[in-house]
Amino acid sequence: MRNKASVRVGLVVSVCCAILFAVVGGLEALFRRGPSGDGAKYVASFACFGFMFGSILAFDALPGERTPGRPLLRIVLSAAAGACLGLLWQWPGEGLALSVVVAGALGYAGTTWAKYL
Repeated sequence: MRNKASVRVGLVVSVCCAILFAVVGGLEALFRRGPSGDGAKYVASFACFGFMFGSILAFDALPGERTPGRPLLRIVLSAAAGACLGLLWQWPGEGLALSVVVAGALGYAGTTWAKYL
C-alpha cells in the first residue's frame, strides 16, 4: 500500500512541475514573444519538459535518502514526455524517435543532470 502511495505522490509532483513550467512558459511567451500562433505549443512544450523534470525529481533517490529510486518509472515517464513533445510539434518519425530516446536517457540519468538546472 505504501508503494502505491509513493507513486501517487510522485505523479502529483510531476504534474505540479508540469503546471509550474507551463506557467513559466506562458509568461515567457506572453512577455518575450508577444501574441503568436505558436504560443499554446510553446506553453505545452514547457509543460512536457516540466513533467519530465518532475518525474525525475520525484522518482530518483537523492544522496542521503533511504528510499530507493525508481529508474524504470523515470525512464518511462520521461520517454512519454518526449513522445508528447514530438507529437505536439508534429516531428517526422525520426524526430519523434530521437525525442523519446533523448528524454528517456535523461530520465535514466536522473538528477545527475537535473541538479544543474
